[in-house]
Amino acid sequence: SVLLILLMQTLSQAWGAALKEWDFRQGVQGWQGNQRVASVQSTAQGLVVESLGHDPWIEGPPVDIPPDHLVRVTLRLRSSADGSAQVFYGTQFRAEQVVSFIIFNDNQWHDYTVMIPEPLGRATRFRLDPSNDRGLTVVQSIRLDVIKRSETPVLAQPKAFSGQGRVHQCAAGPLQLKHAGRTWGSFALCVDGQEMAQGFTGEMLGLQV
Repeated sequence: SVLLILLMQTLSQAWGAALKEWDFRQGVQGWQGNQRVASVQSTAQGLVVESLGHDPWIEGPPVDIPPDHLVRVTLRLRSSADGSAQVFYGTQFRAEQVVSFIIFNDNQWHDYTVMIPEPLGRATRFRLDPSNDRGLTVVQSIRLDVIKRSETPVLAQPKAFSGQGRVHQCAAGPLQLKHAGRTWGSFALCVDGQEMAQGFTGEMLGLQV
């Protein structure tokens, strides 16, 4: 039905659409390490990253990100290094454009999801810092999914409690609650007869994700 198609389209936008995936079992695909990485080799398990010391990383080729979209990065890897990891992003790698996360260093395969908190654009590059110091990491794949940014809804101005019509009241000591029974959310909270808080009949409350 039309309703089902619209629902599937909405869910597809929420889940994200695959933009790029590097399967390192098929080769290094343009990724390279810095001076603190002994070698970057493609094997049957993935990209072998051997760290020689402080602050190792691997970086990939540029990718064009559609405007008004956010990016979700999914990594599948196993590690015996320390558990501190970071993903840098942007046309240049800067300290303010990074997402930190914790990895399991049990040398078992795990999937990690990192959400980039801002829209990107053309020639965006990604960098993975798999640890802070010496150790071995094998990266099987890195996938980029794009998610369309939702529009901010236009909300009606909240209507304050009017107290018109029939008003229900209850009290407990100095605390008094007044509620206009015909309107959801239309209430006033008083202490010793002085109004301290009001409800309102807004369309939406909370944080839009």
